[in-house]
Amino acid sequence: MSEARNAWGFTLFADDIRYEMGGKTSLIGIYQLDLNQLMDFPITIPKLAMLIKYYEIKGALKGDLNVKIFLPGDPESMPTLSWIIPEAAKDNAQTPYKSDSDSEKLFDLTLPIIVSPLNIKEEGFVKVRIQCGDITTRLGRLMIRKVRDTDNVPFTPSPIASPPPSSQSPPASPAS
Repeated sequence: MSEARNAWGFTLFADDIRYEMGGKTSLIGIYQLDLNQLMDFPITIPKLAMLIKYYEIKGALKGDLNVKIFLPGDPESMPTLSWIIPEAAKDNAQTPYKSDSDSEKLFDLTLPIIVSPLNIKEEGFVKVRIQCGDITTRLGRLMIRKVRDTDNVPFTPSPIASPPPSSQSPPASPAS
């Protein structure tokens, strides 16, 4: 169970993470709700990027952070990817701005993860969790599924894109 008042966060799922000049990070091809596939499972996705953000009230939770990424079909006790961030890393984390009182109160963790290639056995959720002691914080999930014949996948043009071409023929070009 997560103690929302002590730890929270989110994960952005994308096709790629790129590091730009000036310290910017770009997420390419962010998934909103699900990742649709045309092929039957099992499948191999060339790359899946995850930008994990985790926040914790300093001193509220004790213990190492166990980062877990579950793929579809993983049992709750066996994530495909898992690693430990020692509690000492939380204690030794430097605040980026000494004069900012929020930085002194929060432990802030950013984990850019790229898995390439990624083998998916079946339809289901990719789930990201961080466990500290007996507290598990849910940081997001992405459904990976096959597009079905009955799906009505709408195309929503970008509001900044050019208007769709009209059915009228193009204007005649002026004679030179």
